[in-house]
Amino acid sequence: RDAEYLMRLWHVTLYSYAAVGEGAALPKFNGGPGLVHEDDRHWGWGYWWQNTRLLIWPMLPANHLRYARDHLDFYNRTFADCRRQTAQRGKVGVRVWEGATPFKPGTVSPPPVASPFDGAALERAMADRRMEDAPSGYNSRSLAQAAELVQLMLEYVAFTGDSDYLGSVVAPWLKDASLFYLSYLKLADDGLYHMTPSDALEQWWK
Repeated sequence: RDAEYLMRLWHVTLYSYAAVGEGAALPKFNGGPGLVHEDDRHWGWGYWWQNTRLLIWPMLPANHLRYARDHLDFYNRTFADCRRQTAQRGKVGVRVWEGATPFKPGTVSPPPVASPFDGAALERAMADRRMEDAPSGYNSRSLAQAAELVQLMLEYVAFTGDSDYLGSVVAPWLKDASLFYLSYLKLADDGLYHMTPSDALEQWWK
């Protein structure tokens, strides 16, 4: 019963991509050709993963691979900054935050390079609770973004067969995302590792 409604949404989104999808800046979920006053939006200075991922998923099976790749390249450029922010909060590897800052056109970002495995550094990060004890708020406990991004990258490889992309981009993201999740685990009295506090979406605070 929702097929007609979903199809209308698909065509609106595809039109948005076709209208404003070229150039240095990606179309934003609450922007695009529907803006009526310059580049003003109701809210949001950056790209919000919770919403942007919904624009990437359908582009792969619909064979609009270039649009998907544009978004994946945008997030790939955040690798070094995400790792720096993760380290500042006491963890290792890469956590992807909900908001991503747009890049100035012409900005050159270094390619992702996987972190070396350091058992002692991982133990210190597991013991560091700055991130776990930080105040709650919108998406402050959302930890799924890095895993979802890696999954979308793997799906892109599955659709394109691009083995070079798999080695040069996906592999560093997979390793550093895994290191982050490991550094968030805590060994409990039951002998199992737990990841807490966390939640999946912005509606749930602890």
